[in-house]
Amino acid sequence: MKKRASLAFGTILAVVLAAGGAWAATDVEDGKDLVDTCTALLAEGTSAGSEGERCKNFLVNMIMAQKDTLTIGQPFRAERLGPDEKEQACFQLPDSLPFAEFARQVTSYSERNPGMVRRPAYELAARALEQAYPCSEDEMRGRP
Repeated sequence: MKKRASLAFGTILAVVLAAGGAWAATDVEDGKDLVDTCTALLAEGTSAGSEGERCKNFLVNMIMAQKDTLTIGQPFRAERLGPDEKEQACFQLPDSLPFAEFARQVTSYSERNPGMVRRPAYELAARALEQAYPCSEDEMRGRP
């Protein structure tokens, strides 16, 4: 398990480093904007200055925002979700998550849950990732 966790962390770190300019803010705030940028990524890729690059940068920034609180091999927990900010999402990122796959998950999830485009982009992304890579019952309860 530790070897897999180290591999997952290394893969995420490699993706972050390869993203280059992703350290800047992505200015993707609501679900509709995230869906639009991820749709652009699927259609046109992630070239510098493109709308698709904003989707890529959003994912990198989402992961980097948690880097100080993530424990290798532990699930990613998103808190204060939902209209009353009392919900949470839990997902276990795979060893590799290509940007196009993330974009497909966001767009597919939003098609099945159209009301999510009115929610914050972070919440839409967390819910899409939770559906694709759910935590086990033990992980949801905080047990390894």
